[in-house]
Amino acid sequence: MSKTPRFYENIVRKRLNQDFEQVARYLAVHFAGVDPYAEAIRRNLDRCARMIAEGPVGLLPHEPVTTTRNLAAIYHAASRRHPTD
Repeated sequence: MSKTPRFYENIVRKRLNQDFEQVARYLAVHFAGVDPYAEAIRRNLDRCARMIAEGPVGLLPHEPVTTTRNLAAIYHAASRRHPTD
């Protein structure tokens, strides 16, 4: 985690500005002057810096956020329908 800010500055930001020809400027225009992706990256980098300085206690959720359904229940139901021999 301690390498994340440097990775962003040296690799990601360079690619966005040079390799992708400053694509962020188009995002800011598209979103009426605010680039929500850059804002999210900044918030995540700030959070990362706090976690490095203070430790992750209280900054990490107890349960990971998921964008999928309850896959464990789905997998268990599937294994009951198709028992192995």
